[in-house]
Amino acid sequence: MELKSDAENLGYLVGTASAWMATCPDDTSFWIDYGVGRRICAWLEEAVKADPGAFSAPTCPSTEIDRLLDGLTRLGVAAARQVEETFARMRRETA
Repeated sequence: MELKSDAENLGYLVGTASAWMATCPDDTSFWIDYGVGRRICAWLEEAVKADPGAFSAPTCPSTEIDRLLDGLTRLGVAAARQVEETFARMRRETA
């Protein structure tokens, strides 16, 4: 996404992508062919690298991120699985 990958924009990106998922839940052209799903996953990966603590903060939209990644995985966005694994590892390390 063409949005700075940092915790400040996390809620905006997740909210926007979740709205797109609600509107286009089965649109593989949008998510895969246009690369939107891959770009969202790349943004999340960069945000994790920039500020991993933001993803364990109480203000992190974890449930929405999980829901979004589940939808992307279901659609076949390969990068979503990698991001899910990253979040799962982070949760285990902070638990």
